[in-house]
This record gives sequence, structure tokens and C-alpha cells, in this order.
Amino acid sequence: GYKPGPGAFEPNHTGIDFVCAGNLTIVAVLPGTVVIADGGPCPNTYGAGILVFGCNLAVETNLGGRNLFARYGHLTQGSLDVVVGAEVVPGEALGTEGESGFATGFHLHFEIDVGVASAAHCINPVPYLDPSIIHCPCHS
Repeated sequence: GYKPGPGAFEPNHTGIDFVCAGNLTIVAVLPGTVVIADGGPCPNTYGAGILVFGCNLAVETNLGGRNLFARYGHLTQGSLDVVVGAEVVPGEALGTEGESGFATGFHLHFEIDVGVASAAHCINPVPYLDPSIIHCPCHS
């Protein structure tokens, strides 16, 4: 779960992790503009101890006067369905759950950053999830 603290990585967790069941398609939680779309190469770096999100993307939005970045990490290499500059809406396919970057298995790391797409500026992402998909921002 979300556990903020100094630094951007463990033992502090800057977002929440979901393991999708069935369809592994990750969908947008918030509307906005894709500002990061890193589809690879992005191998699993857990064994090397390299702390990275792997294949990931960020969607920039403005809610209540706050500039927010919804970040989706550890996606499958080559699976991104969007490119930088694309406008997305909630429920739109973004890519596929994976285990790229610093990951011990298939999952989605989801976080919300304020002002800049950086784990150093994260806030609790749970209030930004749609209650109908609180279990996972996966395509049902």
C-alpha cells in the first residue's frame, strides 16, 4: 500500500500496487494528456537492484486547481496503447500489466504526483480512483 516517507523507493512505497485478474489491460483512471510513454526497452531490474518503474506512463491532469500526474508503472515492454501528447479519458486502454523495472512479479504500480511526475512528490492515490474500479485500474 501507500507509505510515504523520505526518498522515492522502498521501504517507503509511493503508490499502490494491483495484480490484475483475467484481462491484464491497464486503463486510465483520470482524463488528461500523456506526458510520459516509455514502452521500452525496459527489462526487469529486480535482481540488479536498480530502482526503476520499468515501462511506464504518466497522464497529466488538473483537478481542483492542482496539477496532477497519474503514473502507471511496470507495464509490459512494447504494450503501450498511447503516445506522448495523446488525450485520454477514464477507462481508455493504456497498456498491459507487466513486471518490468524493479518488480518481483506481474503487477501495476499506480501513484499520483503533484506538480511534477516524480515519486518524490507523491500523494495518496486512493481518493483519485473511481469507486467502481477501486479493486484495480484493469479493464474488466
